[in-house]
Amino acid sequence: MNPSSELIPIRVDASSDDKSVRIVDTFLFDPTCWPIPLSRPLSVSVEENVQLMADSILSDAETNGMGRTVRHFTGRLDLWSESLQKKIEAQLRPQFWKLIDGHVPKIRSTKAISIRLVLNGIVIEEDFLWDPKVPISAIEFAQDMAKELKLPDEAVVAIVTSILEQTYGLAMDTSVDRSVIMAPPNKGAWMMDSKEYGATMAHIVAQHRPK
Repeated sequence: MNPSSELIPIRVDASSDDKSVRIVDTFLFDPTCWPIPLSRPLSVSVEENVQLMADSILSDAETNGMGRTVRHFTGRLDLWSESLQKKIEAQLRPQFWKLIDGHVPKIRSTKAISIRLVLNGIVIEEDFLWDPKVPISAIEFAQDMAKELKLPDEAVVAIVTSILEQTYGLAMDTSVDRSVIMAPPNKGAWMMDSKEYGATMAHIVAQHRPK
């Protein structure tokens, strides 16, 4: 990620027809760097990007959803269906066109940010005020925060995404049950024990099952 880029959070929340699969994802998009460069006719070019990103979201979900036993991976999940891909495309399409039309909200006021993440058994909790007038990008802030808390590299993307979701007014993921997390006296980052992590992950999975 380029710290100087203006990243826009794009949200997808789609379920399969039989409600057996639900995809909930937010990715950060740089309007100056489309996966497939924009060209004329614009409608065709946008549609190519919509289809590519929908396919990428499903592919990432299949890979990230792989289970693992003690000795081997259980294999890549098969989540794809034409109907589910079309639903994801239908959500991406208007968000991409807003970017093209220049309908990107300008963040001018200070926002209260609450970081509430669980990443590979690490709990990350921080509260702070985000002032868009301060000359530091969300990426630079997340990199500094990860360094200070000794977090893995993947935490940077998760923190940046959470900051931008909140600054652009997207709803926070409230699927983590705070009652199952034993919090230390001060905020920051800490490791869960295995039972606590298992209970938290089970709760998250239950919350993200299609209704």
